[in-house]
Amino acid sequence: TSGLGSGYDWHDVDFVDENTGWVVGTWIKVAKTTDGGNTWTEQDIGLGFGTILTLRVIDAVNAMVAWAAGDEGTLVTTTNGGSSWRIVELPATYSAASVYGLYFLSDLAGFVVGSFGGVVLATVRGGDMWSWRNSTSPIAYD
Repeated sequence: TSGLGSGYDWHDVDFVDENTGWVVGTWIKVAKTTDGGNTWTEQDIGLGFGTILTLRVIDAVNAMVAWAAGDEGTLVTTTNGGSSWRIVELPATYSAASVYGLYFLSDLAGFVVGSFGGVVLATVRGGDMWSWRNSTSPIAYD
């Protein structure tokens, strides 16, 4: 396996098929493979290499769309296979919280959980607008 570098802790990996997948880890590292993990290419997510944050989870919807999240409310998405990443803002109340899980159905709709005190964040607008509910109650959209 080449291209992953040494000295990083990798925290999550997600594949959309037998060839295409992403891995995330410390120092806000993201790498993508298109050959089943034989080679990996690091991607710049726009927060500056060397930032002391950890990406903890990634959810690849398909070969073009992926979401990644981690420490201090870090949430990013790509819709072009990782050529560029967009920083997504969480609601101010949760912007300093760590994200530990996410699940996205598309580039627009998904859920985020973390150190939010039992709250599930949901979006149907690609993170431009969020709805939140206690994890024991249903999420309803206006």
